[in-house]
Formats: sequence, structure tokens, C-alpha cells
Amino acid sequence: MPALPSPGRLVRLLREQAEAVVALPGALVSLTRAVSSLDGTIREARDTVGRLQRLGERLEGILDEVEEPVKDLAPGLRRVGRVLDDPAVSEIPETVRRIRQDVLPLVATLRGGADVLDRFSARALLGGGRRRPEVAIPPTPPVIPPTPPAALPPEDPPAESGG
Repeated sequence: MPALPSPGRLVRLLREQAEAVVALPGALVSLTRAVSSLDGTIREARDTVGRLQRLGERLEGILDEVEEPVKDLAPGLRRVGRVLDDPAVSEIPETVRRIRQDVLPLVATLRGGADVLDRFSARALLGGGRRRPEVAIPPTPPVIPPTPPAALPPEDPPAESGG
């Protein structure tokens, strides 16, 4: 037969049980808060999932609109990729630099020469290669307009002959 616990052990067990009963309301309050917090988190997660579903639907609509044009661009993009893979493309900046250093100064010089030629050809068209001396033309005398008849004094009528 099992032995009965000693009175000290019995008191200790009762004390532990009483402490557990005293701690029980605090644990229940803490558990209630945790469940309430979990409930709020679940509601937020449910709202977030709903928003993500709406966002997914919108993105799907956008992709439906964009998908065909992007697919239509694919062959051209592949051709551009092949062109850009060509080693000659990597030489373009150096070629442009050489053109700026070597060719553009020559073009500027040619332009200056063309301007000079334009001036000479314009001079030739306007009067030959040499300038003609200017001849002084005397000024013309002013013309005085005739006075109108109304401004003249009336004439005497002619005398009649009597005989």
C-alpha cells in the first residue's frame, strides 16, 4: 500500500496548489490578451490577402494589355541585341572622337574658305572684280507745279467794237 505523505509534504503540496490557483487569473488574462492580439493579426492578414488579391487582378489586367505589344517587340529587340554585340559598335566612341579632332577642324576651314569665295562671287555678280569709281550726278532742279485756274484773278471781258 502506498504510504501517506507527511504533514510537511502535504502542506507544501497545498501551498503550491494555492499559488497555482492564485496565478490562474493572471494567466487567463494574459491568454485572453494573446488570443485577442492573434484575432487582430488574423483580421489584418485577411484584409492584406484581400488587397493582394485585388492587386493581383489589376496586375493581371495590365499584363494582358502589355503582353502582346511586348511579344511584338521581341524580334526587333533580338536584332538590336545582335547589332550591339557587333565589335564595331564598341569602336563608335573612338571614331566620333577622331572625327571631332580631325574632320571638324577641316570642315570649319572649308566653311571659312567657302565664305570668302561667296564674297568674291557676290562682288563679281554685282559689278565685276574691281570697283568702278563713282560719278557725281548733279541734282535735278525742283519742279514747280502750275497754279490752278481758280487762284488766278478774273480777266476783263474783251471790248466790243462799235463801228
